[in-house]
Amino acid sequence: MKVIRPGESAHEFHRAKYILVNPWNIIENGYLRVKDGIIVDVGSKKTAIDHSAVETGKHASSLQGASIGSQHVIDHGSGVIMPALVNAHTHFELSALHSLIPFDRGFNGWVRELLIQREQCGDYLLKQGAWKGVAESAATGTGFVGEISTLGITKDILKLSQLSGICFNEYLGSDQPFSDQPFSDQPFSDQPFSDQPFS
Repeated sequence: MKVIRPGESAHEFHRAKYILVNPWNIIENGYLRVKDGIIVDVGSKKTAIDHSAVETGKHASSLQGASIGSQHVIDHGSGVIMPALVNAHTHFELSALHSLIPFDRGFNGWVRELLIQREQCGDYLLKQGAWKGVAESAATGTGFVGEISTLGITKDILKLSQLSGICFNEYLGSDQPFSDQPFSDQPFSDQPFSDQPFS
């Protein structure tokens, strides 16, 4: 899977067999036009050629080829170009525990074993697992996450990653007291959601 990131390429056009604009709008043999790292146009290849012809003053038939106007086209073949995925509930600090905890003990037994295994792993292995989990998520198309952490070890990892999103504090298994304040429908002032990488 190729993840197209803003500012990664000077190329202005990306073409693919399918462009998933949203679940109800899928363009076959489509393209994206990118300017300064921002998608400025989406459509069919014919629309791209006609659009470029207007911009460059050339006849549309002269643009049928490897480039549209003066811009090179990156052809993603039979692939799909789609928006970044959102994983609204991640626990990257538990990635190191993958396949270590049996599921046949019920939820309470599972949580008890998780807490034991997490303690035995130690921060170093938990951080290594978190790095791996973050890298796998980014490489497979996830762009935004809601990270839930008890130990607080993933925030700095996420700041250095290509992911965007928000960090939440997990109270299950935490020694921090529950707040007696009611939940608010306002965003957290110190951790607003952002479409920018963690900062």
